[in-house]
Amino acid sequence: MPFCAHPLTLAALSVLLLTGGPEAVAQEHPIPPSAGIPTRPKYAQVNGHRIAYYEAGEGTTLVLVHGQGTSAPIDWGQVFKPFAQSYHVIAVDQIGFGFSDKPPDVPGTLQTRVDYLGELLRQLKVTDFYLAGVSMGGSGGGL
Repeated sequence: MPFCAHPLTLAALSVLLLTGGPEAVAQEHPIPPSAGIPTRPKYAQVNGHRIAYYEAGEGTTLVLVHGQGTSAPIDWGQVFKPFAQSYHVIAVDQIGFGFSDKPPDVPGTLQTRVDYLGELLRQLKVTDFYLAGVSMGGSGGGL
């Protein structure tokens, strides 16, 4: 998966910093319904496990990947709706987090997360996209 630097990434990270980071958002709104992210995720079977994702909008695809110990609604809930006004947005709950399966036999490595994300995007037939990630979610962009 190629990594595309985009000003949108900086905008998303700025919003998180201005709101006090993912921990502050998580304490206030576990799944912020007013933010516009769907309160019920869609699911795909990836490598035998259920992966949750949130999808909205049209146009160029923007894939949002959350950080360590959080989920898509926590890290991206405040910016999901504004992004979906201009992009086809897919925010993923990575394997082991959020509403995705938490299998004890799957290693929690960065490579595992990248592999699951890649397979999810193949299943959704997403080939051209921007990628934005917070913390651990951003570190997989170079793989």
